[in-house]
Amino acid sequence: MLPNEAAGRRNISIDLHCDTLLRLYRSGENASLDENDFHLDLGKMKSGGIDTQFFAVFVPPEEEEPLQMCLDMIDRFYIELERFSDRIAFAGSARDIMANRMAGKKSAFLALEDSGTIGSRLSNLRLLYKLGVRLVTLTWNDRNPAGSPNMDPATSAEGLTERGFEFVHEMKRLGMIVDVSHLSDAGFRDVSRVIDMPFVASHSNARAVTYHHRNLTDDMIRSISEHGGVVGINFYTPFLTSERDATWDLFSDPVPVSASIADVVRHIDHIVKVGGIDCVALGGDFDGMDLPAKGLENASRLPSLFEELEKAGYSADDIEKISYKNAFRVIQDVCK
Repeated sequence: MLPNEAAGRRNISIDLHCDTLLRLYRSGENASLDENDFHLDLGKMKSGGIDTQFFAVFVPPEEEEPLQMCLDMIDRFYIELERFSDRIAFAGSARDIMANRMAGKKSAFLALEDSGTIGSRLSNLRLLYKLGVRLVTLTWNDRNPAGSPNMDPATSAEGLTERGFEFVHEMKRLGMIVDVSHLSDAGFRDVSRVIDMPFVASHSNARAVTYHHRNLTDDMIRSISEHGGVVGINFYTPFLTSERDATWDLFSDPVPVSASIADVVRHIDHIVKVGGIDCVALGGDFDGMDLPAKGLENASRLPSLFEELEKAGYSADDIEKISYKNAFRVIQDVCK
């Protein structure tokens, strides 16, 4: 039985990406996961119905000791879980989610955003798995030992490196989710070609709806769907809508306009049309963006999205798939 079913079809959610951990780390003792003025804390998670949250470990590329900062952020993650262990606990698998829910607790997954943080050593990847990391975003906005980002025509054409292929194969062996958000178009094709398990774009949208290099083409959406993976819808305004279309240079700076929940629904509609209802999930990018869509200003507002989906004609089962079931299935299929 899935958690939503156990809860009597009340909408609860898995969100595949937030940057709250970096904000906590930078704030030191001036903020906590319990309550803060960020996009996400335990109170906002409760109000928004977020049952399971993936917390990204993101180390800025200018950091002189990236691996050490990565470890320090993971340490902060576990400190926060210990402080509020009555309400939230680590999860590394679908079984953990269910056990936490039975104990009345939310689940916290660890993710690594940008494999470049750990360099080119597979031993570092294995050690991070032992520390609890269950999802790795292969690149961020810079080249790294695994591959290139989708930032300009040159990097977009660069696929995975030899080490990148090795990372993907080792992640499969370990039971880690491969995340292609930020990855170059050529890198995406490489992942799709060599992987035979579900993979995700944890916080990306549809390029056909908003022509932005961080969004996915229809072929990419179909590939994710065919592999049994999911696209985590991002709530960042420039990924949702802008005053440009496919006649613009893909890599030119977008002109963002005000985005709303209706724009989020437009992207969901398109991804469902292209890839089916089973490939849509949530990846709000809370605390990793400065321009959230109106109506989704923080995690507490998430029920408003489900209300709009219901108005748009989505069934209760469809909404449960988007909010929870699709992501839960990927975790169940991949994470050991």
